[in-house]
This record gives sequence, structure tokens and C-alpha cells, in this order.
Amino acid sequence: MRSLASPEEVSFVFLELIGNVVELMLDPSGNYVFQKLVEICCEEQRTSIILMVTKPNFQLVNISLDSHGTRAVQKLLEYVTTQEQRNLIMLALCPGIVALTKDSNGLHVIEHCLKLFSNEDNKYILDIVANNCFDIATDRSGCCVMQYCVDHAQGETKERL
Repeated sequence: MRSLASPEEVSFVFLELIGNVVELMLDPSGNYVFQKLVEICCEEQRTSIILMVTKPNFQLVNISLDSHGTRAVQKLLEYVTTQEQRNLIMLALCPGIVALTKDSNGLHVIEHCLKLFSNEDNKYILDIVANNCFDIATDRSGCCVMQYCVDHAQGETKERL
């Protein structure tokens, strides 16, 4: 995949893999193929990937909870370029925020969102964490996320945390 020179070659590989992105993300070796695909594909192709992994309810959350999937999701987050992509990801993650904060794999996805996205984009995450702060803060992984949230929150949300 590193040697692909033209958009046509990337498109060919993309079309071969797009139907299996979820399986690739969860596979011990396939997640590396997925990560490289995310790096080389164009914005429109990444949007297609995001639509594929966010359409079924809780699919992105479940991928994020997996030890291989979390790496794939983190790489995907690093290459998000549009507001539409951020919105799709946030809508898909929000129902599982508490579970993600309390999981040793999921917490990395939350931390990546807080690090890479704007405060406005992260508002939903921070509100959910603030609303569930006792439950999250008393968990081993959740405690780390809580500290990260406090560091990245601003204004009223920071005060609530």
C-alpha cells in the first residue's frame, strides 16, 4: 500500500477493502491494513469509511472497546478532516461514552477525541462525563479519563467536572 502512486491505484484498493472495514479493524493483522488505508485514502473515501462504521448502532463503540479496533479507531480519528465526519463520529460514540471511559481500550478513543477535536465537538463527551462523574471517577480507567477531561474542559463544563 505504501507504493501506491496514483489516486486510481488507491481507489482500486479502497473499493476492494471498503466492504470489510469492520472485520479489518478488529483483526490482529487487518487493523494495520486498515490504518494504512486511512492514511492513503482521500477525504471522500474516509467519509465512506466513517459512514460504514457508524451506521449500525453501537458498532463504533464496540470496535473502540476491542484491543485491535481501538488502534484502528484512533488512527481514523487522526485523519478526520470535516465537520460532517466529526459529527458522525460523535453521534456514534455518545451512547457508549460511559462504557468507553471505563474500558482500558475505549479510554484511548475518548482521549483522542479530546486531544484532536475542538471543545465544541467534545461538548457532548464532556457533558456525559460530567453527568456520570461519580461512576466514571471511581473506576480505574475512568479516573484517568476524568483527569483528561478536566484538563481539556473549559468554562461551565470544567466547573461541573
